[in-house]
Amino acid sequence: MSQQIRKKFPEASIEYIYHSFKEVSPIPFHDSKTKHHTDLLLFKKDIPDALKYLCSRAFGFNPLKKGTLNKNVKLIKEADAVIVSPCGANIGIYQDWIFLLRVLIAVLEGKKPIFHLNTIGKSKNVLFNFIAKYVLKRSKLYVRENKSKLELNSWGLKPEHGVDTAFSLKEDPELINVQFSDSEDKSYIAFIPTRFDNWHVHYRNNSIDTKLMDTIIPEIVKVAKTNNLGIKIIPHLTGSLDESDFLKTYKDEFIKQGLDKNEISVVKEVKTLFDYEQVIKHAKFAVSMRYHGVIFAIKKMVPFLSLSYENKMSEACTYSGMLDYEIKISEANSDDVARKLDGLLKNDSVIRESLASRLNVLKKLSSLPIQGLYLESLFKDKK
Repeated sequence: MSQQIRKKFPEASIEYIYHSFKEVSPIPFHDSKTKHHTDLLLFKKDIPDALKYLCSRAFGFNPLKKGTLNKNVKLIKEADAVIVSPCGANIGIYQDWIFLLRVLIAVLEGKKPIFHLNTIGKSKNVLFNFIAKYVLKRSKLYVRENKSKLELNSWGLKPEHGVDTAFSLKEDPELINVQFSDSEDKSYIAFIPTRFDNWHVHYRNNSIDTKLMDTIIPEIVKVAKTNNLGIKIIPHLTGSLDESDFLKTYKDEFIKQGLDKNEISVVKEVKTLFDYEQVIKHAKFAVSMRYHGVIFAIKKMVPFLSLSYENKMSEACTYSGMLDYEIKISEANSDDVARKLDGLLKNDSVIRESLASRLNVLKKLSSLPIQGLYLESLFKDKK
C-alpha cells in the first residue's frame, strides 16, 4: 500500500498512525515525506478522553486540547485523505472498539475513510454493529473477501472486491538473491506455524495448538526425510508479539519426531515482510498457518499447503486455484495432510505454472483503492 501511494502521489506527505495493543515498530517504509507516529497508540486508558471527544461532537463542548487522542484527531482533521490500511476483521468477529473509534473519529471530522482491501463483517454485538454500519456508510469500501462483500451487501452497502495488497509489493532489491541459509544448495520446506488458542475468538482455550502439532509434524517429517528436505520455520510475528518460545517448541517436536537437528532451524533473521517473502520464495514448498504465508507463496509461485483458520485463507486458495491444497485447522487429520503434501511434490511444476498465470490479474486487483483515489484526485485538480 505504501509503495502504491508514493508511486501515485510522489509529493504527498504520508502520516502513519498505528493501531496495536502493544508497543509497535514502524513498517519498513521510509522517505523524507513520511512520518511514523508510533507514539499515538490508543489504549483503554484513553477511553475517558474518547467519551469526552464524542460528547464534544454531539453537544458542542470544547474539544480536547491535549493528550494522545487529541493528537490523533488533529492529524486526521488536517489530512486530505484517510486510508484504513489492510487488516483482519477488527470490524467483525474481533469486535475491536478502539479500531472502530479511530474510524468514527475520521467520519466525525468530515473525512470519508478509504478501507484499503480489508476484511470487514458483522460482530455479535448490536451496538458495535450499529456504529460500524454508521461509519461504513460514510466510507469508501474495498474488501479482499467475497464473504465481506456479501455481508456488507446485506447492510445495503456496495464495496468493491479486490485481493490482498501484498500482490503489489515490490521486493527489497538488496534481498532478491538472499536465501537466509547456511547451505544455499539444500532444498527446504518453509513452515509458518502460529498460536491460536491464546487469542483467536474461534479457537481460544480449546487445545487446537496441541492437536495441530500432533497431526502435522509427523507427516512433514516423513516427507522431509524421504525427499532430503530441510525445514525452515518462519516467524510470522516479531517485536513485542514474537512467538519465539512457541516456535522453539515446534522445532523441538520436529527433532523428537526423528528429524536431524541440523535439518531444521527457526529463521531468526526474518525481521521484515521482505525477509519473510524471501524465505518462502526459495522454498520447495510452504506449509502455512498464517494468511500472509499463503499470499506470499502465491505471489512467489511456490506450491503450498494452507492450514486455514479463517475464511480469508480459503478465499486466497480459491482465487489462486489451490483449494485442493487447503485444510481447515478444525478438520485437520494425518491422512489429509499426507495426501496433500504428496500432491505438492508430484505436481510441483503444474502448480507453479498455474500460480504464475494468475499473477497479473491479482496484482491489478490489489491496487484498486489507490487507483481510485488517484483518479478522484485528477478531477479535484480540475476544479
